Amino acid sequence: MIKLQDALKYLELNEKDKENMKKIAPIIQEHKDEIVDETVNMLFKEPEAVKIAQENNIPISAVKDIVRGDLEVMFPSEFGEGHERKIRQYVKAITLKVGLMPEISVLVMSLLLIKTVDKLSSLKLDNFADLSETIIKLISYFLVVRISLYNEQLIGYFLKFTGISEKLFMRQIKLQIKKEFDKNS
Repeated sequence: MIKLQDALKYLELNEKDKENMKKIAPIIQEHKDEIVDETVNMLFKEPEAVKIAQENNIPISAVKDIVRGDLEVMFPSEFGEGHERKIRQYVKAITLKVGLMPEISVLVMSLLLIKTVDKLSSLKLDNFADLSETIIKLISYFLVVRISLYNEQLIGYFLKFTGISEKLFMRQIKLQIKKEFDKNS
C-alpha cells in the first residue's frame, strides 16, 4: 500500500494546494449534485458500466450515492493523516457494498476529473489553473489510495481462499516476474 506521505511527495501536494482545497471544497459542495448527475450520465454511456450495474443489481441512485461520496471524501477543506484513514474506511465500505471493480473506479475518477474541471472552468474563476492543478492532484491521490486498497483487499481474499501465506505468494510472484523478464530480454 502506498502511504500518504509517499503519494503526497510524488504528487507534489504543497501549501498552495492546501489553501486551494479550502477554496475548492465549498465550490464542489455547491455544485455537487450537478457534477454527480453529469458524471453518472457519462458513466452509463459506457456499455460495460451498464452491464456491471445490471449484473450486480446496482441502481443508478446507488451509483450516484457512491459518486457523491467520492466527491465528499476527495475534496475536504482540511487534509492530513486523518484524510487517508477516511479514504480507506470509505473505500472498504464501498467495496463491501458493490465489490471490487477497479476498472469502473478508474473510469468514474476520470469522469469526475473531467466534470469537476468543467464546472470550475464554467465559473470563470481567476485562479482556475491553480485550482485545476489541485483538483488533478486530489483525484490522483484518491485513485492511488483506492486502487492500492483494492489490490490489497483482492490479494487478501485470494490468500484467504487458497490458504497460501503472503510471504510464499510474494516470493512466487517475484519468481514469475523474473521468468517473464528473462524470457522477454
